[in-house]
Amino acid sequence: MNIFDKIFKRNKKVQIAETDYVFHFLDNVKPLDDFMLEAKFKSGEIKLYDVKPLIERYHMFRVFHNNKEMFEKFTVDDFSLVWNDQVDLHCNELWNNGVEKNNKEFIYV
Repeated sequence: MNIFDKIFKRNKKVQIAETDYVFHFLDNVKPLDDFMLEAKFKSGEIKLYDVKPLIERYHMFRVFHNNKEMFEKFTVDDFSLVWNDQVDLHCNELWNNGVEKNNKEFIYV
């Protein structure tokens, strides 16, 4: 059994330096209008994540500013949302800085 198998079997926790680090594994991510993402997690929870602050702040995300089609083309694995070898979002970024789908208040980073 490798480390990733153990992660899935141990209540989605990994022991790192005597602390538990919880991964909020992704199930599916859907692009929405206005550079928003709807992230569904393996736990069943759904969060909305606004990518616009990243587009404004980080040069690697600026490629999406005038290219909505490129923004909508990504792959999803358990740990991340990946556009290419330079642009991705970790599952915990979407979890920690997203807002619950039924909550209308968005938190900008």
